[in-house]
Amino acid sequence: MSKLTMPYQCLKQCGNLLIAARGSTIETFNLESRSLVSSWKCPSSKPLVSETSAQEEVTAVESPAPAEAAPEESVIPPVKRRKLSLSETPAEENKNWKHNNKGKNHRQAAASTGLDSPAVIALAVTSNGHHVIAVTSEDKSIRVFENSYINLKHELKQLSQRTMPKRPCGLAITDDSSTIISADKFGDVFSLPLVFQETPIPSKNETPVPATTEADSVLFTPAANHLTVHSVRNRKALENQKRQAKPKPDSSGPEFEHKLLLGHVSMLTDVALHTYNGRHYIFTADRDEHIRISRGIPQAHIIEQFCLGHTDFVSRLCIPSTRPEILISGGGDDELLVWDWENGNLLSRADLKGHVEVVCHEHGKAATDGSVDGLKIAVNQIEWIMVGGEDLVVVGYEAVPALFVFQLTAANTLQHIQRIQLAGNVLSFIVNSEGVVVSVDTVHALFSSSEQRNMAEAVDVQPLSTFVFEDQRLVPGPAFEGAEQRHEVPAEELGRLGALLYGLENLRKREGDGRDED
Repeated sequence: MSKLTMPYQCLKQCGNLLIAARGSTIETFNLESRSLVSSWKCPSSKPLVSETSAQEEVTAVESPAPAEAAPEESVIPPVKRRKLSLSETPAEENKNWKHNNKGKNHRQAAASTGLDSPAVIALAVTSNGHHVIAVTSEDKSIRVFENSYINLKHELKQLSQRTMPKRPCGLAITDDSSTIISADKFGDVFSLPLVFQETPIPSKNETPVPATTEADSVLFTPAANHLTVHSVRNRKALENQKRQAKPKPDSSGPEFEHKLLLGHVSMLTDVALHTYNGRHYIFTADRDEHIRISRGIPQAHIIEQFCLGHTDFVSRLCIPSTRPEILISGGGDDELLVWDWENGNLLSRADLKGHVEVVCHEHGKAATDGSVDGLKIAVNQIEWIMVGGEDLVVVGYEAVPALFVFQLTAANTLQHIQRIQLAGNVLSFIVNSEGVVVSVDTVHALFSSSEQRNMAEAVDVQPLSTFVFEDQRLVPGPAFEGAEQRHEVPAEELGRLGALLYGLENLRKREGDGRDED
């Protein structure tokens, strides 16, 4: 059976390790030797129940044996059919599902990847390099891993898993590597301690014994008293009520420690932490073209400034370390914007669409005059690096098979200096002083987030491409060992991976959009 190699949707650098998320698996590579050193796979969230046993279970539950033989004239109702989920329905019903539900909001169904385990949708690493944090999509969990070495062999050891009320879409770690900042698509930003001790959950046969506290020892005071109750039965009931403890308040939220820091009235798209002149700040971007600068913990409720100038969603924020007063932002606009964020002033704009049109023209996607009708671009990543004393900014776009390198000039403008052609669409990348490591889409066709790549063309495509700096320019570097030989997936199962690999275009506002998924 023809197979395609699963691409990497997220990349992060942790010391001399490359942390790469591929579907439901996190792999680590040594950046010096470019060899695979460890792998972790998310446990399956789907019960392994055969179809026969499931039918037997339904029959046993829904059609119990009668106590007596039913008379011949009685009619026994038929056994109810178990309602199947979308993934369990026959192929013919799947084809008609979209048509029958036309006009409804099915963002949550679209976000399903079809994998047997929850997919990793975001990664973050601590500044000290000791921990890796990952978000898995379907179970809305934040997982914390420790970089563990046993007999000089590396492995990711999961320390905790916390299920958030809403699916996180952005992660950041404080400078002291002690607190996780999590942003979700409903506009809320929470803080969680990095180190978390999970409380064991009692089994079904074990009755939990609540801890006795001073509040629990206070007896319940009923509204009735001995003057208002006259019958013997009611007096006994009143005495029993007086001996009961006060009922505990109902808590429907997570049981682990988490604090709400701030909130937007729109879907959050990115979050970044920054320290400037001894003060801490939280930068947040949203779907409604806003960039908000708030104070750091514990004054995150105080808004310091807004940067307003985008005309479409803002998807990525970047703050150069050498120029902490500068903010670079991009999203669904045709330009990158450079800000004096402290005063909310727009300093410059850099054209993006023109450079993408050149790439389209070189791949035959443009008309004879070089124009591309209806071209819309979305920035999926912005990274800064200093090379040879110059500030360089590397930018990637969703469903575009190229990286673009800009130089941040002394006048705080972005000057385009290089374009890197790739064998597939850019999904994620890391940048360091040595060069760039790029995750390339091995599944979808160039410039497409839904059309499957030609099988013959996909054979020689490497999931990870490397480039090294030579005189401030990037040139091809050595390949990673083991990346192309793992996680081969049958082509017929890759149809829904577009929801995992691409999602920024869904942020564009369309008429009739409903509320987003949790």
